[in-house]
This record gives sequence, C-alpha cells and structure tokens, in this order.
Amino acid sequence: MYPRNYVQRHELRRRFFIPLAKHRWAIGDHLKDCIDWELHNLLDEPPRSPLGPFHIVLLRNNLLTYYQGAVLQAALERIIHTIVPGGLLILGFHERLPAVSLPFRRDESCPWVYQL
Repeated sequence: MYPRNYVQRHELRRRFFIPLAKHRWAIGDHLKDCIDWELHNLLDEPPRSPLGPFHIVLLRNNLLTYYQGAVLQAALERIIHTIVPGGLLILGFHERLPAVSLPFRRDESCPWVYQL
C-alpha cells in the first residue's frame, strides 16, 4: 500500500495501481501476476533462479540494519552477482549502502535506489 504522494503521476496511477482507502493505492493485480517473488537468507549462497539473475532486489530493514564489517561486505557481494547489469537494488527509505567499493550508482532523485 502506498500513500498518494508516492504515486503522483495520474497516468501511472491509472495504469498500474488500484485505489484503496482514502489517498492510498496498491499495485494492480495485473502487475503482481508478472512478478516472481523469491525469499533467501542473505548469509547463504545466492539463490539459483530458473529465470536467471534478478532485475530488482528489495533489501529493506534487514542486512544493512543488523550486519556490518566483513559479514555485510560478503553478503553485498553475493547480492551483486544475483542482479542483471542495469538492474536495481532498492533499500529501505532511511538505509544507504556502506562506503565501500561497490559497482552501484545511486539515483539522486531516490537515494534508496541503486543501479548496477
């Protein structure tokens, strides 16, 4: 569920979202049907997907909040190998990647979105 200010452009709202309660929106079922969701323990080996590498990885309120140092670096390196070139890593709103050498570019308009 997203507040209205997250879905500002009327055309995008109309095409991809359905209205919920007052000023709230949800992703339309036609988009959900096109998404393959995978859960994985980030401290283990990367998931093997029959679909190949992922286009989007959502990393919210987990790895960056609870781990640091070598454990965090190793997990981030595993994640990098699961994302297609040009793919996105989306963090939680207040999370940022650590200041280590990683091949991501941060989107200046959405500082929690990184592109490989």
